[in-house]
Amino acid sequence: MTPSGAGTRALPAARIRHIPFSYRLSGCTYDGPYVSDQAVCRKIRVLLGDRGKPRFIFAVTMENHGPWSFDRGQAGTLQPADTHSLHLPEQIDLQLQRYLYHARNAAAMADCIIEGLESTERPGVLLFLGDHAPAMPAVFAALGVSHPCRGPRAS
Repeated sequence: MTPSGAGTRALPAARIRHIPFSYRLSGCTYDGPYVSDQAVCRKIRVLLGDRGKPRFIFAVTMENHGPWSFDRGQAGTLQPADTHSLHLPEQIDLQLQRYLYHARNAAAMADCIIEGLESTERPGVLLFLGDHAPAMPAVFAALGVSHPCRGPRAS
């Protein structure tokens, strides 16, 4: 992709010359409607294996992103977390299960990238973050907790 708009100045100044969007990740797999974290990790591991100049790799993933209220194609693949003791309504529990399934995949991706960094002969830094709490108001309400971004619930 060629940078456009503000990116025509900012990206070259940061020496960013190439942005491989998901459609350019040949053979990428999806988990739900988004490119899987596993596919993103595979691409990052390939880039880490390049023995050329030092690299800055910036990746944004969407696999662990809502909405959680509809079937995202994981039927039969959800590995249930122990949520049964919470006695949540079935649809609320399913939203939480879907979120936790993808949270485990995100953690596995972080482990995969760490292994890739450790296998190289050069130093590396990994910053792994989320830009917001999950948008699951029905789950938070059913659990009786406030949304992490909205402060305490009024009684």
